[in-house]
Amino acid sequence: MSSLEQYRKSWGVTPTFSGLFGRQPTEEELLEIVRRYPVAEWLSYLSRIQNLLGADRVGDPEHIKAVRYGTLSTDINKRLDEWQRRLPAGNFRLFYERQLATIQQIAILHAPEAEGPKFESEAGHDDLGRALLMTRDLMDANRRTGTSREELLACMVQDQIRFSGTPATHYAARALYLYELGTDNPSDAVQEYLDLFEQAAGVAARDAILGGLCVEMLEPTDRLEIAAGWKPVPRAAACPEARQRECLTAFGKIRRATLQEVRDSIQRFEEGRPIRDWNLIALSKAPMVDLGSMGMFVVNRTALGRSLFDGVRHTVTSAALDGKLPDKFNDLGAVGRVYGDLFELYVQGVLEAACPGRVLNTTAPHNHGSSGTHDRNRSTRMPMFLRVRRVFLVCETRA
Repeated sequence: MSSLEQYRKSWGVTPTFSGLFGRQPTEEELLEIVRRYPVAEWLSYLSRIQNLLGADRVGDPEHIKAVRYGTLSTDINKRLDEWQRRLPAGNFRLFYERQLATIQQIAILHAPEAEGPKFESEAGHDDLGRALLMTRDLMDANRRTGTSREELLACMVQDQIRFSGTPATHYAARALYLYELGTDNPSDAVQEYLDLFEQAAGVAARDAILGGLCVEMLEPTDRLEIAAGWKPVPRAAACPEARQRECLTAFGKIRRATLQEVRDSIQRFEEGRPIRDWNLIALSKAPMVDLGSMGMFVVNRTALGRSLFDGVRHTVTSAALDGKLPDKFNDLGAVGRVYGDLFELYVQGVLEAACPGRVLNTTAPHNHGSSGTHDRNRSTRMPMFLRVRRVFLVCETRA
């Protein structure tokens, strides 16, 4: 067994079309299946599967069972059983988040919008399963499979990006901490960065992030039934609480899009790329899709979570590149320095929470506002010291 094969197995074994059917699928075969069913049907089922197999559940036997017997045909399940019996004992994964997101983009690009056949039949379940398995093969098509150190490292980095998953709730927690949403008096660096976001997006960052948290909390993720895995997001105007309406409106303004807008975004970001190299940015920019009379839905829950944390930085960076910020911030170096400042504060806060009384900060404080509270002097960039018994560790952060 090559080093690359050993590395792949450490991530968990996943089924492929070639592994179950004994041949490599073509992209045209996949597109033929995709074009049979309405795009809303694809988004509905793929989003349900993603909710059941979120990053923290991808290897859970009960959730895998719920997906297998709720969405896959008898024939594919039989092939899966036979395939599993041939495997050594180890980590089994059914579908990965990136795999689901990839076929979501394929469906948005190629599936018809008009009503048509449903997946709620044996034939529909067979087509859905085959399409998911084919996507997995196409994501690996023509990758380097040699055993040289350079080829191995390239595949290792790519696999880490593809197969690692972070629960949406983790992104939300990071956003709450990094952007100091729990206080009315954030540090200078955080406030400066949030001001840049508001100038770039036209909405307050606090409102947008809290609106995304509201949507995340409304997503049905605690059921094992596939039928209960997806429902419309309430429109802001229907919410009784004024503050909730404000936050949902702010989030929707920057993270909601029509199907055509998402399709245009996919074409812009993925143009000329083979499926294996897709970056899936379009879904992160608009994880909520407005399907008109059907309602507004979260089509990618991981992208929703990512938008609360990484999405803030991407919005500011994009605005700097487009020259939409005040002159002194219209270059990546300037906004990068501000982000570096707040990231250092974030790391120090995490260390202080994890090791109370043992973190020594060497930066000089300065007065922050009329409240008299203090913030670190962001210009010094001095290291912190963490005391572990009789040893001091030097901690230096870089964003």
